[in-house]
Amino acid sequence: MIRISTLPASPQAWPEALGGAPLWRLSQDALHPSADPLQAAWLVITGEAVTAEHLAALAPVLARHRVETCLYPPAPACRQTLLLGCDRFSPELAHSLRELALPFEVAHLATLPTLAEPGLLVMDMDSTAIRIECIDEIARLAGVGEQVAAVTAAAMQGKLEFADSLRNRVALLAGAPVGILDEVAAHMPWMPGLAELVETLKQAGWRVAIASGALPVSPVSCSRCWGSMPSLPTSWRWRMAS
Repeated sequence: MIRISTLPASPQAWPEALGGAPLWRLSQDALHPSADPLQAAWLVITGEAVTAEHLAALAPVLARHRVETCLYPPAPACRQTLLLGCDRFSPELAHSLRELALPFEVAHLATLPTLAEPGLLVMDMDSTAIRIECIDEIARLAGVGEQVAAVTAAAMQGKLEFADSLRNRVALLAGAPVGILDEVAAHMPWMPGLAELVETLKQAGWRVAIASGALPVSPVSCSRCWGSMPSLPTSWRWRMAS
């Protein structure tokens, strides 16, 4: 048995600290060596810097819901992810995790995607595939950043419908040089690891689709990075990497 509090901060150092057993059962404050995998459901922990503190924060939640879990060895290439197998899928646990203000992202899944067969990944563009909101960056370069931010704030407070807020924000960009779009596209701040993710999925026969609003700058930049991305006939603008 190893106390969670004694683990090195970085999961990349855990295999050496845990040495011996292929898996480790998680209790409320410790890890126990095990050779029996749990694969009835899964917990995926992600964060900008996953640490032992994240595991310690999750353990009491699992204990309250009486879900048994085992920790799989952290993969060297996945520095921001921890994978735990579960003895069952618990809708109550899934709901509880969504409600809790944990300092990291955690998903309770009944099944895991696999690269052994083709699949589809669909993700939003702004603040998901990239680290910014495109319209905010365009507005900043156009000199109307504060005005656009005020409209965004009103929408977030429920004072404006999304469609109205989008129209109002775009209207504030009237007369802005079209070259701003090229400037934003040329310095697109992709999320860390996104390029590796897309390339890995494509090699495994997956399709990757990115949903974007009406502004073309993000999909155009995607095409430059990952090749032809034909449009899909939906009410949104989509771009797909194949």
